[in-house]
Amino acid sequence: MIDKDNEVTPISVHSSLAWASRIWAAPNGTFVALGAARQSGIQFQRFDSEGALVGSGSWSDDPNAALVGAAPLPDGRLALVTSSETGRALLALSPEDVLKVTGTLGFTSSLELGCCNGAPLSFAVTPAGEYLLTGYTKPDTGLWWSKVDRVGGALGNHVWKDTTFGQSVPKVVSGASGTFSAFTASAVEGGTGQRYVVRLGQHLDELWHVNSPDTRSLVEDLLPLPDGVLVSGRVDLNRALVRFDRDGNSVALGLTLGDSTRLVAASDYDVVLLEQSLDLQTKAGFSLTRIRLPPLPTAPEPAGGICEVGSDCVSAQCCLQGTARVGTCASDAGCPLNTRCAHDEQCENGKCLLGVAVCSQTCSKSEDCPENTYCSEACSEKPCASVCLPDCLGQKAGYCEAFGTWTCQRADNAEGVQVSICQP
Repeated sequence: MIDKDNEVTPISVHSSLAWASRIWAAPNGTFVALGAARQSGIQFQRFDSEGALVGSGSWSDDPNAALVGAAPLPDGRLALVTSSETGRALLALSPEDVLKVTGTLGFTSSLELGCCNGAPLSFAVTPAGEYLLTGYTKPDTGLWWSKVDRVGGALGNHVWKDTTFGQSVPKVVSGASGTFSAFTASAVEGGTGQRYVVRLGQHLDELWHVNSPDTRSLVEDLLPLPDGVLVSGRVDLNRALVRFDRDGNSVALGLTLGDSTRLVAASDYDVVLLEQSLDLQTKAGFSLTRIRLPPLPTAPEPAGGICEVGSDCVSAQCCLQGTARVGTCASDAGCPLNTRCAHDEQCENGKCLLGVAVCSQTCSKSEDCPENTYCSEACSEKPCASVCLPDCLGQKAGYCEAFGTWTCQRADNAEGVQVSICQP
């Protein structure tokens, strides 16, 4: 265990962890070891800060499943993604050690793009709680990214085609500054590998990419920063850190890394470097370095850009849905339907529904409303104002939660027809 003063304290556990591939430091101060055991599915054990076993469990619905990755969710649970020849599953581990399936993934999330038919290799969770996955297409002529909700519903896909990929595992991370990915590839078959770093937009559209033409480049670690991304890897014969801002500009840090140095954590601008020690007298067999990076001067994002607060945007307004911390910058007209607001001027339709505090559109009949919405009263005690509310018929479980503390309910629309709509 490493505290804030860089003190290293070994923790002895009375358990064989040869099966474990990941360790998660939970918000409640416990540590969870996770991994896939042969023919036994996914296993986990939870330990307290003294190393005592305080919980354990498994998921064996797919005994041949491999653990693709694990990442914390905004609600304090741990999200897991598994993959095998027969299926892919999304799981969540609660603080009470309940491990259950929340959704499944199809082998092809988008037939139009020919996306996602290869096994996922990396996994991350966005600040809004969406799942990001990446892997190679079959045959290996492309790289895919996919964004899904917690039950596996597709939110966006992107494919990098006509590229020959090596054996390196592509990486994907997400933070306040957006979604970034890194991989090694060649533009032509039989060509030499090049290092690529890509920034992806809200719907996984490519915002920019940079690449190193050095044939011996390799990305090893990728960590999100509040204003960009930090990359470690090998360039020529040296290992170094490279920082990219939101626009893809590189910032040299002047730091050369040892052969075994890894990026292990980033909290805001504090970065932790861990290096295996060859000195047998060194406590725990490794040394720790904590560095603090200065914030970069950044230009405000245009309409549609990623934001957390209004100051991130040219319009000075960040459009957020539900409990999400990350949203998109408003246009000059304001924020769209079902985004958070405090007054009418913040909404492009000029109506902030008080009490629920979301941008709404008043209506008298459903044909006044945008596609996939109905005109209905938005309260439990009638009568009240009629506004355009999202149609939730046939949507995945949890669809309405994206708008706040909303649920899918049966109600009469303005025409007196019973419909399924998201209501507060």
